[in-house]
Amino acid sequence: MKRFSVVMCVVLGVCMIATTSDAQFNILDIDVNLSYPMPQGDFADGYKAGFGAGADVFVGLPMLSALKLGGRVAYNRFGVEDIVDGGNMSIIEILPSARFEISPPMSPVGGFAQLGVGLYNWSSTIEMKGLPDAEDDGADFGICVGAGVKVKIPGSVGLMAMPLYHIIFTEDEKTNYLSLNVGVIF
Repeated sequence: MKRFSVVMCVVLGVCMIATTSDAQFNILDIDVNLSYPMPQGDFADGYKAGFGAGADVFVGLPMLSALKLGGRVAYNRFGVEDIVDGGNMSIIEILPSARFEISPPMSPVGGFAQLGVGLYNWSSTIEMKGLPDAEDDGADFGICVGAGVKVKIPGSVGLMAMPLYHIIFTEDEKTNYLSLNVGVIF
């Protein structure tokens, strides 16, 4: 819960910066989103879909208007499958990212592609009757790739939808999950 609080503080700080900065610079792109992360492959054998929240901040490059550089911070929490008594896994994404705008810069509706490379900080707890809880945590390198669509209303906030596919390179194998993100653009 403490990690979730830290992520939410970062998200709220980003929102405050967005409301003051976007009026001065039209090259700033900020979104806050909720996600539905779904484990894939071997990761789905022990964990089930959960919930998440995150934020993306991008700054446009003056010479390359379609390319924006920035980052993503997000928190995801997965439940465990019913074969054990309880537990969960939480993953914090800290991903420097690039976003390539597919539509004209001033268009109210547009598409984009996004690529992130960075750190995934994870923590897992498994509970079984009669045994002590099994806990593990770590930080591993990973990537995410996805695309999305955004609808921006002039003089107001907009909406966005973006699926992202995450690949975390853990010690034994890859941990993969798909997060379906919907959010608000400032």
